[in-house]
Amino acid sequence: MRVRNRPAVLRTRYYTINSDKEAYYYSLIVCHVPFRNESELLFENETTEDCFIRRQRDLRPLQGNVSAEQFNHAELIIQQAVAHATALNAARETDVGNAPMLCVGEQIINDDDNFCEDMEERSVMSDECFLGSIRGLNIQQKDLFQKVTTAIENDLHTQESQLLLFITGGAGSGKSFLLKLIVEHIKRCYAPTVDILLKPNFVEVGSLTGVAARQIFGKTLHSIFMLPIEKKNTMTYKKITGQRLENERRKWRYINWLIIDEISMVSYENLRIIHLRLQEYKNNDKLFGGVNILVFGDIFQLPPVKGHWCFVQPPWFSAEVNLWQQFSFCELTINMRQRNDSEFIDLLNSLRVGELTTAQLELLCERRHVPLNGEFADGVAVRIFPTLRQVDDYNDKMSKENAKLHRTYRINAMDESREVATYGKKPPENVIPKDVNNCGGFLPSLKIGVESRVMLRRNIAVSEGEITCEK
Repeated sequence: MRVRNRPAVLRTRYYTINSDKEAYYYSLIVCHVPFRNESELLFENETTEDCFIRRQRDLRPLQGNVSAEQFNHAELIIQQAVAHATALNAARETDVGNAPMLCVGEQIINDDDNFCEDMEERSVMSDECFLGSIRGLNIQQKDLFQKVTTAIENDLHTQESQLLLFITGGAGSGKSFLLKLIVEHIKRCYAPTVDILLKPNFVEVGSLTGVAARQIFGKTLHSIFMLPIEKKNTMTYKKITGQRLENERRKWRYINWLIIDEISMVSYENLRIIHLRLQEYKNNDKLFGGVNILVFGDIFQLPPVKGHWCFVQPPWFSAEVNLWQQFSFCELTINMRQRNDSEFIDLLNSLRVGELTTAQLELLCERRHVPLNGEFADGVAVRIFPTLRQVDDYNDKMSKENAKLHRTYRINAMDESREVATYGKKPPENVIPKDVNNCGGFLPSLKIGVESRVMLRRNIAVSEGEITCEK
């Protein structure tokens, strides 16, 4: 036997909670729980995580002067470093020049419904799911993903660069899928740069409406940037000061990325307020406070309810820089949802630009299906109208039909004055505007009946004394 001149290095596979949860907890149990028979470590039908939690008191520390909190902190730092390396290595492998060609009959799964996400820990994605999602990107998506990665690497190396990018494409082109993947990529790349105990946030995701924000696990732009309520078709920008400004600057200290979905619904006036607000948050006079911004959406879809299109600068702002013209353009044209139905893809693209042919219209009518019975029968199914007046007329009609069978209630708004002299008191009737557009869109009263279906259309901060309501 030959004696070693230097200590041997014990090599073992390192598991993370994201890559292999069962193996991760089992490795901790084997290393830190005393045992004589390995088969007796776990109870029957017990997961390794449950066993780890049950035997926490039996854990044997590596050193007597290392606390469980310190050990856990070090473990999290290692996991962040592994996730960081995984993200950057995966991004380098997405070189579009080396993209593999698909074989006949082979299909890439790229659909929002198949996206791996955990509702409870939505910011955590397993390495397997993350890498699988990257491999499923088409050549256009890989090119965009690489642009984002380059911007991240430049930012991490403190190079002066800012990415302002508008990503568009028709339905089924994978915009939402790519958005969620980019969010995960940003979190993984920036995680090791800040102590995890600070619980930093590196990317903010938002959309104009609550429904759209929920789809991307984000927030409403009103809550993120304190956008003013529209009154008389105008929006007045007010700077924030004091403790509120300090809180926002602390929150945005590590945030270098902003992602906005459904940009078509964001007016230029709101985009300008976001630009000014970011300058406040970051204490930076650069465009959008120097924050990298990705905006997703299809301009052929819903326009802003009030104000100008995001790409139309109002004349009274002509002396300022045109914010929209600072964005680069990226279009996703490959449909990932109806890959095997080219005829239907052409139909959808023609419908998107309002140029349906007679043959396409006939095909669309053939695929129309209106159930005549069941809970989705005509008359019960949700209908979509182009104007609010038509919506209100139809809702009134359905409410009258519902009132024949069920009791109907009227709920009146409770108005309070915010003026200093009359704060908290009900203002006189002649002071309250009759036009709902001058009241932030809130109606003076709501009619609601038993078995009525309610859709929330106003998302207002309760802390400001306003409520979420609409019929």
